[in-house]
Amino acid sequence: MSSNVYIPPVGALVDVRYLYAHPEGKLHISTYKGVRDDLDLSACSTAQLKYKAGDPLPFFALENMSFLQV
Repeated sequence: MSSNVYIPPVGALVDVRYLYAHPEGKLHISTYKGVRDDLDLSACSTAQLKYKAGDPLPFFALENMSFLQV
């Protein structure tokens, strides 16, 4: 199978644009934007996900509410 973009190695940090996240962790209408080599793993959190209005937040987002950016 071929791809029109570079596929990063497992464990690489990547930038993904998406419309919204589902409570079970799936991203709706996602687009791979590229590798992020300017960040480390500490910059990544499920609390950064934006959820569809009306969907209940998953347990891991509720635990990290203080980290959500508005």
